[in-house]
Amino acid sequence: MIEFAGLEQGMDRARSMGEQLASTARIASERMVENGQEIQAQVASQISAAGNRLLTCLDSLAKAGDPAAASQAGASFVAESLRAYGENMAKWSDLLLRACRVDFAPGTPNSVAAE
Repeated sequence: MIEFAGLEQGMDRARSMGEQLASTARIASERMVENGQEIQAQVASQISAAGNRLLTCLDSLAKAGDPAAASQAGASFVAESLRAYGENMAKWSDLLLRACRVDFAPGTPNSVAAE
C-alpha cells in the first residue's frame, strides 16, 4: 500500500479553503443584492423628483401670463434641474465609494472574509 505524506492535511486545508471561499462568495453576493436594492431606490427617487420638476415647470408655463413669466419658469426649471444633477452625482459617488471599499483579503478592515 502506498502512503502519501500529508495527504490528509492537504485535504483538510483544501476543504477549509473551499468553505472560506463559499462564505466569502455568499457575503459578497449579499452585498451586491443590498447595493442593487439601494440603486433601485436611488433611480426611483431621481425619476420621481425629475417628473415633479417637469410637472411644476409645465404648470408654471401654462399659468404664465406673459413671456417674461414663461422665461422665468423655464430658467427656474433649468436651475433646479442642475442643482438636482449635482446632488444626484454626489449620491452616486457616495454609493460607488461604499460599494468599492470592500476588500476580499482576510484581515483587512473592510474584509468580506472577516465577516
